[in-house]
Amino acid sequence: MAEVIFRPLRVLKSCWSEGRTTCNRYSLAGWTVFLPALGFGAMLAKGLSSEAFRFDREPTLISNIGLIFVAVWLAFTMYAGFMAVATGLIGTVRRSK
Repeated sequence: MAEVIFRPLRVLKSCWSEGRTTCNRYSLAGWTVFLPALGFGAMLAKGLSSEAFRFDREPTLISNIGLIFVAVWLAFTMYAGFMAVATGLIGTVRRSK
């Protein structure tokens, strides 16, 4: 699973050259990273829905830290989702070897 996140070019290259079986494995690994990140986002939304994180209030250090944390989570989740979709699409396009 970590290879999908930390070595994306190697994963995409091996998916393209080795065929569907490799793509299916990497696609499954990508989804097992992406879906728990979505669940964490649901818990994060519940925690950041308090009065301190409203946009009509004066910004504080805690609200800025929360917004930075949400931005990092959003970037990671989008990246993991794009990798899962890319490996799945390559597996659909490429034939088995």
